[in-house]
Amino acid sequence: MHCQQIVYDVTEMESFNNVKQWLNEIDRYANDSVCKLLVGNKCDLVENRVVDTQTAKVIFIWHH
Repeated sequence: MHCQQIVYDVTEMESFNNVKQWLNEIDRYANDSVCKLLVGNKCDLVENRVVDTQTAKVIFIWHH
């Protein structure tokens, strides 16, 4: 089994906005059985966070 890890910066909306494109790239080039893992980076910077966990979950689930 292969896995693709997608990492975005929770303090930068532009980084998160790229997640959909990266998921589409995986779908385009990887085989159907590839595992996808979405990781929010810089979670320790709570006061700078612009992407909440629920939003990330919705986008990731919607894509599947």
